[in-house]
Amino acid sequence: MTISPSRSLLRPAFISLFVALAPCSVAIASPPDPVEAYQPETSIRIEGATPWGAALVSGGRELLVAEPKAGQTSFSIRDAVTGKELRRLNARWAGWYPIWNISGDRSRLVLGTIEDGQRYIVVVDVATDQEVRRFPVPENRGIGGVALSKDGRRVAAIGENFLVRVHVWDVESGNVLQEIKVAAASAVALSPDGTQVLNTVSLMTGLFGGGVDAIAEVWDVASGRRISEVKVKDAGFNAGIFSPDGTQFLTANRGGPDSSGRPASTATLWDVTTGRQVRAIGPGEGAATSVSFSADGARIATTSVDGRVRIWDAGSGRLIGALPAQGAAAGAIRLEVAPGHFIEFPESTTSRVAAVFAAEGTSLVTAVLDGSVKVWVDAAERQASDQAALSANLAAAQRGDVEAMHSLAFAYREGRGTARNDTLATQWLTKAADGGHGLANLELASAMLSGDGGRQDCAAGGERLRKAVASGSTEAAARLDAVLSPLGGRGGAAALTPQIQADLLEAQIIEVLTRQDYPAFLANLCALEVLGHADRLPVEARRELIYHRAAGLRAAGKPRAALAALNQYLNEAGSTGASYTQAIQMLRPLQQEAK
Repeated sequence: MTISPSRSLLRPAFISLFVALAPCSVAIASPPDPVEAYQPETSIRIEGATPWGAALVSGGRELLVAEPKAGQTSFSIRDAVTGKELRRLNARWAGWYPIWNISGDRSRLVLGTIEDGQRYIVVVDVATDQEVRRFPVPENRGIGGVALSKDGRRVAAIGENFLVRVHVWDVESGNVLQEIKVAAASAVALSPDGTQVLNTVSLMTGLFGGGVDAIAEVWDVASGRRISEVKVKDAGFNAGIFSPDGTQFLTANRGGPDSSGRPASTATLWDVTTGRQVRAIGPGEGAATSVSFSADGARIATTSVDGRVRIWDAGSGRLIGALPAQGAAAGAIRLEVAPGHFIEFPESTTSRVAAVFAAEGTSLVTAVLDGSVKVWVDAAERQASDQAALSANLAAAQRGDVEAMHSLAFAYREGRGTARNDTLATQWLTKAADGGHGLANLELASAMLSGDGGRQDCAAGGERLRKAVASGSTEAAARLDAVLSPLGGRGGAAALTPQIQADLLEAQIIEVLTRQDYPAFLANLCALEVLGHADRLPVEARRELIYHRAAGLRAAGKPRAALAALNQYLNEAGSTGASYTQAIQMLRPLQQEAK
């Protein structure tokens, strides 16, 4: 069994290179502090976009990100670790803000869109980017919200005109299953099995609209009969969803008392059949703007106008954790809904952060209006999972599985399931590379070439890089081109005889050293060593280049690698070296910097 790491080791700043292989042992990390119940796993920024929401799809390996601009919401699929855009859903699926939703299993997307003046509700398969079904909006009227059942086989939508209707369709057949007349609705949700529909609204009351009542209604789709109703005076509901088992529903509350007259809670659980309050969740700070259940129904996430996301135990209402405030300062949010046209959402109904649990487990995704998307994980669960993965990978690695060796290197480097151990990380990475693992060779090469691992050895790094290229790594090929860029890359180097290559590089090294351009010097020296031309230089010249390497690495902010080069120079050149005096003067301060 091989458990792959969730990110590359290409940031080997803490890997200590050039150590002898030794037997490995597992050191178990101590449990996380309870106040750190949720920790960020990844954090990405979608430049130029304003994600209103995001969700983990494809087994948690990818993110679906909604990106509204000027009233149109486009959708991209991105790597959940790096944020790199993997693909963009068909431009035809762009919908108008903010009418979209995703099924509970994250397999299907529903959105409202308009083509040639006709409004449609479109259902899209996320994995294939294919349209599953489109429904013309009855009477081509406005749409106030859409929802999907867990499996994406049923769709509900709020139709807005002079009368408000909640329509429910069967996606497979395209048939209308029910049209329900409601007094008002601002949000809609379908039960997991699609047999019941929930509408919530904050309804203006009184002759001149001086009051507000929070209303939630559950309807039976087959009969169109209302099953239960909740009405709370002088309060508001911003959203409502069903629990994963369909027996309860949860409301995001906006001010006012609860059904018992107590101070407002952040959210409230209600019984689907009776409409009675099951449990108050909170209170938190400010109005709750959205709510989400974990897949097993054991946890609830709420977002608030203060930019906070809070995680609650659904069984007791106890606060489990709170994420740091995200997004802009409090106040209304102004969004462009068409070129040059804006709408403003009041503070009491708008959050700067959207949050949704993953389809499996308790991972949580947050998206903020500034384009930041983060994946959060339960620290204790991640530790248990990491420890199980570490044990499995250790057993597989000892059987010779190079992928498991690479995963172990990641675990020891990041402290995943064990105490961080840079020495063991390098040992397993070296074993994986020696076993032919292309990415491991690339990662070792990167550390050696840059000096980030504590020593710069471009000759050995070049060998590792060529092995990675031979394994088919296009990234390694690009890196090798970058290393040989002083000669025009691999193509330029191949066109020159070895002697011409060496002469050119030596001339360039002398020129950049004369003007103390250390970045250019390090690049030229690395190219010289990768090509094996450094051995052609006289011994004295090679030693002096080592001294200048130390000075260049120090200037580049890599004191450990600089100290390794300086010690090498002093060991090889001694007091006979031309730069011995400068080396001795540099030694003491460099030792302090390298601590």
